Amino acid sequence: MGMGTLGLGALLGRDALGALTKVPGSEDRLNPLSVREPHYRARAKRVIHIFANGGPSQVDTFDYKPQTGNKKHPGSVAKFSQHGESGLWISELMPETAKHADKLCVINGMYADTG
Repeated sequence: MGMGTLGLGALLGRDALGALTKVPGSEDRLNPLSVREPHYRARAKRVIHIFANGGPSQVDTFDYKPQTGNKKHPGSVAKFSQHGESGLWISELMPETAKHADKLCVINGMYADTG
């Protein structure tokens, strides 16, 4: 599958490309990308997941890294400042979002075991 097909899949959605759905319990245990049952029962009532093709990098929005700014790690093009009572670091590229800093939950650290 080429990069163009992956991009088309993101634009059209899984069903438009004829994605196969599997019956639970028939997963391929050796394939890390196979459909599987979740480890725990889902408890979330609502989730907003934003995936913006061509959107700004996390380094330019919420991921403030004060250690960057040298030749090896150039850092963000925007300036960061803390907003709200929580002190959330938000870049100057998002002034309207910064007004709502205390209403946001930003996860800055993620870990994935793709094993």
